[in-house]
Formats: sequence, C-alpha cells, structure tokens
Amino acid sequence: LEDKLSYLQKDLVGLKERKGLLVKYKEEARSEEGIASGLDSLVTVLKVTQDQLREEFLKTVNAIMGMVWSEVYPYGDLDSVRLVVDEDYVLQLKESGSWVSVDVVSGGEKSLAVLALRIAFSLAFAPTLRWLILDEPTHNLDAKAIQNFSEILRERIGKFAGQVFLITHEDSICDGLDNVYRLERDKENNGATVVVGM
Repeated sequence: LEDKLSYLQKDLVGLKERKGLLVKYKEEARSEEGIASGLDSLVTVLKVTQDQLREEFLKTVNAIMGMVWSEVYPYGDLDSVRLVVDEDYVLQLKESGSWVSVDVVSGGEKSLAVLALRIAFSLAFAPTLRWLILDEPTHNLDAKAIQNFSEILRERIGKFAGQVFLITHEDSICDGLDNVYRLERDKENNGATVVVGM
C-alpha cells in the first residue's frame, strides 16, 4: 500500500504540473483571442480605408480624364470618359447620354480613351513630376485624330506634362515640336541605339 501511495503521489504531482500548464495555455489562448480580435478590427479598418482611397483616387482620375478628353477627342459623338469599378476596373465612354465599355468602340476611340487614362494616372500619381511616356500613341488613330494629337503636342501638352517621352513611327506628329531627338538602332546588326537627329 505504501508503494502504491508513493506512486499515486508522484502521479498527483505530475497531474498538478499538467493542470498548471493547461491553465497557462488557456490564459495564452484568451490573450491570443484578444490579439486576433484586434487584428480582425484592423483588417476591417484597413479595408474601409482602402475603399475610401480608391473612391477618392477614382474621383481624381475621372476629373482629370474629363478635362483631357475634351482636349484629345476631335469628334462630338463621345462626351466623356471614366473609370469605374465593377468586380474589375472598367474604362467607359459616354455616348448619347449612356456609358459604354471601351470594348465596344473603335480602335482609335479606345486608343484615345487609354491616352486620357494614362495622362490622368500620370497627373494623379505624380503631379509634381509631370512626365508623360507614350509608346505608339497614334496606333489605331485615323488621320484626323492623328492631326488633333499633333496639335495637342504642339499647343496644349503643357497643360498635362512638362516632359514628354514619345515613341512613334509617325514622323508627322513631331513637326513643329521643340527638342525632338530622333533615335535609331541597326537591329539587323544588333547595333546600339544612337541619336541621329534633332
């Protein structure tokens, strides 16, 4: 009996130690539940803040695009352009009082809408930098739209940008511009790009 009692007392000590650990783990779990609850609240606040920032950013971008659209679109059938969020970002044009996706308009109209969007992003993201980088902006434009774009570059681009980097194969849009650098590269011989004219 004495051996059994000694054995049971040892078991009792072990059980008390395990009970102490369980109490400690329970307290830690309560503490972590509080932390998890705090993190859930933080995630909710961040999501609300993100939604508000996106809403304000879209207002800014759409205001700039509206201003730019009246300068870059040479026809009167499309009144404005905007960016909306509907599961994804959708670029739309206003036609006869209703908004349509740029997916249903001509390639030239789509190109001009994207140009307005690029200018708006440039001015909204970095308004003090005032750089505009355009790669083949006249792609899909008809002759009148190219002429209009050329006039914008010569006469009104200062409203939107202080420095324009333009990559194009359309030589006519560079006529009358200041500080134009022509760069060429001998692709057949894997040559370096060189300045061939100003």
